[in-house]
Amino acid sequence: PKGALCFTYCQVPIVYHKESNSNGIELIFSSGEQKKIDHHHLDIDDATNLFSRSGKISKIHVYFS
Repeated sequence: PKGALCFTYCQVPIVYHKESNSNGIELIFSSGEQKKIDHHHLDIDDATNLFSRSGKISKIHVYFS
């Protein structure tokens, strides 16, 4: 989208939204579930899923206000 930067990391698309109304991360899982995080770091389980390339995380949105 306009005003965003997108790249992949460990085969997961990551979209940085620099002009957002909120701060935090939104994880989109392959099951369709979504998880919103109010800070800019992942917990150990989400980081393990990302770095192990398990396929459980299908997309990550990062928001900066």
